[in-house]
Amino acid sequence: MAELLRYSPEWSALSQQFVNERIGDIAYIIREYSAAQTDTWRQLPYLALQAEAKFDNNHFNIRLFRQGLLTLNGYPALLRGTYVDCDNGNILSLQGEADLGALASDTEVVRAWLPNGESFNAEAWMNQLLVKAFKPNRSYGGYDAAKNQKWRFDIAMELDLRPIFSRTANPQEPRGQE
Repeated sequence: MAELLRYSPEWSALSQQFVNERIGDIAYIIREYSAAQTDTWRQLPYLALQAEAKFDNNHFNIRLFRQGLLTLNGYPALLRGTYVDCDNGNILSLQGEADLGALASDTEVVRAWLPNGESFNAEAWMNQLLVKAFKPNRSYGGYDAAKNQKWRFDIAMELDLRPIFSRTANPQEPRGQE
């Protein structure tokens, strides 16, 4: 039996084949897990705005509150990578604004999960945003807390952003640019 566990090109090829044959099943489970959290995902865009301040320039939060897209991996400033669509829990693979809405392939879904499965935990994201959003006496970039609160209110009005995100309630798609 120990001889079977030693590395060999044949064993490596069989292992790779085994994984490749099951990647669709693994991706399906991850997609179902993400979709099951839709009620929580929908709360994140509004919380992201509450966690943001006028001069933070946190592309992660900006993408989240402006477009309802949570970055799993990639480059949010360029809208490239793998995202959760907070409206429905779908996992998207984006290569720029033109690709908004392209579902991620099985391989992309599994690759987004592998570094940290917690990135698909909507409650963990919500807790992080709540901590930042309700941190007392936040002032940034010369803006005091009251000015930042007004800025957040103005952005929410501009985007028609509500505590529970929905693209049907926020019809502009893709949503506004920074």
